[in-house]
Amino acid sequence: MASIEEAIRAMLTANFDANIVPDSRITHGYRLQASALPAITFEVENTQRVSVDDVMQSDVAITGIDERTEDAAALEAEISDALVRGTYAGINIDSAFTTSSRIDRPIVGMSDEQEPATITVQCTVHWRM
Repeated sequence: MASIEEAIRAMLTANFDANIVPDSRITHGYRLQASALPAITFEVENTQRVSVDDVMQSDVAITGIDERTEDAAALEAEISDALVRGTYAGINIDSAFTTSSRIDRPIVGMSDEQEPATITVQCTVHWRM
């Protein structure tokens, strides 16, 4: 049986413009430091039952990563547009919507070390098996 994490990834890869972020750069929980940008990571932060007929609610953080702040900020609309109702990996997603977002500028370290800019979009997903 598929997990909600598999369903979220399937939803994002099915609905994200592959010309902007290819499927291989949409990952659960991590991004390799030297991998190509832009990229998307996501984490299911918590899940709870919200009705007697087995509707579940998951709070999901989806992070868009790019080199510059304005490029990361531009990923917010793409992320929100990828939250589409449907059946993914055998799980029915009844609704998925953005609740908030936060942008973090790049962090410059010593020498040539730098962390890219990120936009973290908090989402709520209602789903059933």
